[in-house]
Amino acid sequence: MTQIIYSKFSNDRKKEYSLITKILSKEGSLFVAKEALDEASLHHVQGLVEIQKGLETQYEGSDFYIPQCRKTSRGIEMEYVEGKTFEEHFDHLLEEQGEKKCADEILEFLQELFPYEQNKNFKMTKEFMQVFGDVELPDGLHSFSWSDIDLIFPNIILSEKGKALIDYEWTYSFPVPMEYICFRCLHNYLDYDPKRKGLISYNLYEKMGITDEMIGCFWKMEESFQGGIYVSSDLLDGFHEKANLSHWKFPEDFENLSKRDGSYESGEFLRIMAELEMEVERQVEHKLEEKQSLCSLIYLAAKAYPLAGEGDRSLSHISMKSSMYAYDILFPETLSTKEIIFTDSDGVEARENQKAGKIVVIDYWMKDDRETTLYNLLANGKEGEMSVFLSTSSAKKCLQEQIKKEQENSQVLFRNYRQASGISMDKKKWMVWGLLVLLTILRIVLQLRLPIGAFPKQYADDGVMMDNAVSLLQGNYLGAYDSFILSKGISYPLFLAFTYLTGIPYGMMICLLNIVAAVVFLKAIAPVNPSRKFSLFLYVVLLYLPISLDRFSGTRVYRIGIMPAITLLLAALAVGGYIRRKEGVKTLLPWLVGEGVVLAFFYNIREDSIWIMPMLLVIFLLELGSIFGSAFKHGVKKIGVFVLPFVLLFVIQSGLKFINYENYGLAVLNDRSGSAYAKVLEDFYHIDGELYRGDVWVTQEMLSEAIDASETLSSIDKEIYENMEQWAIDGEVRGDLIGWALREAVTEAGYYEDAVSTNEFYENVHRELQAAFASGKLQEREGIYLSSQLQATTPKELVKVALKSLRTLFYDSTYYEIKAGAEKAQGSAEEVRAFEIMTGQLAVVKTGDSKLYYENSITVANLITKFYRGIGFITTFVSAISYLYITLLLLKGRWKSSKNLVSQWLIMTGFILSAYTLCFGVMMAMRWFVDSVNVWSAFYTSAVFPLIVIFKWMSMYVGIKEFKKK
Repeated sequence: MTQIIYSKFSNDRKKEYSLITKILSKEGSLFVAKEALDEASLHHVQGLVEIQKGLETQYEGSDFYIPQCRKTSRGIEMEYVEGKTFEEHFDHLLEEQGEKKCADEILEFLQELFPYEQNKNFKMTKEFMQVFGDVELPDGLHSFSWSDIDLIFPNIILSEKGKALIDYEWTYSFPVPMEYICFRCLHNYLDYDPKRKGLISYNLYEKMGITDEMIGCFWKMEESFQGGIYVSSDLLDGFHEKANLSHWKFPEDFENLSKRDGSYESGEFLRIMAELEMEVERQVEHKLEEKQSLCSLIYLAAKAYPLAGEGDRSLSHISMKSSMYAYDILFPETLSTKEIIFTDSDGVEARENQKAGKIVVIDYWMKDDRETTLYNLLANGKEGEMSVFLSTSSAKKCLQEQIKKEQENSQVLFRNYRQASGISMDKKKWMVWGLLVLLTILRIVLQLRLPIGAFPKQYADDGVMMDNAVSLLQGNYLGAYDSFILSKGISYPLFLAFTYLTGIPYGMMICLLNIVAAVVFLKAIAPVNPSRKFSLFLYVVLLYLPISLDRFSGTRVYRIGIMPAITLLLAALAVGGYIRRKEGVKTLLPWLVGEGVVLAFFYNIREDSIWIMPMLLVIFLLELGSIFGSAFKHGVKKIGVFVLPFVLLFVIQSGLKFINYENYGLAVLNDRSGSAYAKVLEDFYHIDGELYRGDVWVTQEMLSEAIDASETLSSIDKEIYENMEQWAIDGEVRGDLIGWALREAVTEAGYYEDAVSTNEFYENVHRELQAAFASGKLQEREGIYLSSQLQATTPKELVKVALKSLRTLFYDSTYYEIKAGAEKAQGSAEEVRAFEIMTGQLAVVKTGDSKLYYENSITVANLITKFYRGIGFITTFVSAISYLYITLLLLKGRWKSSKNLVSQWLIMTGFILSAYTLCFGVMMAMRWFVDSVNVWSAFYTSAVFPLIVIFKWMSMYVGIKEFKKK
């Protein structure tokens, strides 16, 4: 004979989910039966059999056990599992061993229950949106294959068979964010019982990677989920209709008492009030399972007010508790994160508590003709002002009006009030996105209104790159070989050719490149930067970065113009891969393939691009370190993926060398770093001689010694001396200009007819100079050679350059030399016209053109620059202090509880060190040219500007956030 031990009707749901749950006993054995209450819900109930099989597969090999179930004609029968629930276990632990021990065990259990690292990234599906709505979620969320969203502690039993998941009715076969399921679990345990409130201070949400932004999104998901199951999920609609008083055992007594004047002193009234207060206590002490009970509670508390005079304190306590509980459901995040102070005073003490961020409940109730329960807060020190009231007749409307009033008066802003009031945020969201689109369009228009800097007369720089781009478009690769071919990288000519082919004006293309780089970076750091507001702010800051408006670094048609955006894009892709290093290969591939391709492009913009390598190599080593312990088991494939950027760099560079060999007979990327010409310059810098001027790397005397030591050089000594004289200032050639003077001399001597004979010429010179060094005919200078293309230096000189580099970094961070302007074009009318055709923008060809066409745009650009410059010093100072503070926190052990903080610190550190490395390299190479901070230091270090900006604002944001936390 089968006996019913327990039954529960779930008849407040929609028909397709209505069921009855029974615990049955048959021949001394217990089992669970779930039966459909409607034909429409039979499929839902019987679907548990398939869910059980899916969960079994998912948890195979773990400590979790899935109770068996089988189909019946009316639903399913499920195995009954005996044991202690984890809710009971943690409550016992809390009572016996205290909050810390309980919090530690909860965290350990949650990390086992929700293993983020072993699960794939969450991807939104149509099925997901049908259940949880089209909610906008942050990136980097994780998901199970089978998503049991009701993994709460009461539904997990510690049994003989393992940790049994006893109620898996709400399991989906499509991805649901694991963080959302974890949030439901924590919220169910922490926020429904006051005795557990102390656990909130242990930041379990944060430690499980659940951010404020996520919680806001999860409430929207929960609202959609509940709305799809229950007949009505709005707690505030129609209190009178929902207030079913039949389950109260004293409604008639209560109504009768309401007709008696002064009856609150009678024993009968006190009995009923005590009973009501006990019911309130019971509802507060245990989770509220029936929404109707809440509505009835608020309704009765509101009805009770007229019975008591102002002297009855117990009744106000009842009203307050019922209202508090309603508020806890409406605004769970607020009450779970703030201390609540009950007081009967609205004086100084209450105001001080409110200013300290505590919720202050004023224990007195304002008389009102309406039947209302009032929940009073002290709002910004305004005595007795009502912040929220819940009306039994028109709660929703009143709540909306009150929130609107508080916003207008800048009083109290309640997080998650949208879930309670039903106020749509779509309008606000569209306003924000509309503003961003407008700012983006205005930025593009501003760039288009600035004149390009057209300098075709710079034959070795701007001119050669434009010629290369034209040749690419004509299908002639880089053009006929001469002394300028292969002197620069191919990336910028490719960019110019692509810009022309698309028909997009040059200024717009620069802007689009900046936009793409900024968006990719914000996407990259999304998993460790949960604040959407900060992301939008940083986007605007990067969008209007003044370096793109500068007359030399931004609007000049030269390779420097694309350096900031390409640097940011490369850093973003590298950081994106690092942050996702523990994700699956499919997730990593787009980031690391992108990094490899952009790295190859980056490497062929300038000849000194190696400065970026320290940052990329550190990221690579950190990526390898993250899987070192399990490389052979899980990480072999990942190791190959992490190496991919460098493999792609090698493959692309080798391909370019092959193309150059096929076209010119020389397998080099550019002849200034990979040919015999580069070796000859290195030989020149190694010759010992008296360098009486710091801006002279090779004196006339040193050059004469080289000519005497090389028969090949002696054969063109006339051309060499003539060109040296043309390039000389006060009798000497400055810095690395000696190389360009040598190229012109060799060209005039007829050795630049083809790359092979040119390289042979330089090989002969190199061989002869090396022999002279070996024989002692030439003495080699002692010193430190940081690069083959730099003269020797000393430790003292390095310290001097290091300090100059720090100064340069500081001045770049304050936009010291950035200025928009209209530089007059240099070159013939035909050459300038070619620049205008290729870029789709006009240049300044006559003095005064800027006033006629560009003056307003230049003024706006300089106002933007002045604003950045105005806040530059203070942001640099504050960000430095903030960075030191974050570093100190990590040294004190904060890294143990905040993995995001470690990643954020590594990003900031990598960016600022890379920025400094570039400044140091520029100061070393250009110290003959840039002796002090001037426009050219910003020109050559343009790539550091986005790195500095990200370091500064990220440092301030993270530092302030951590300070508030502490």
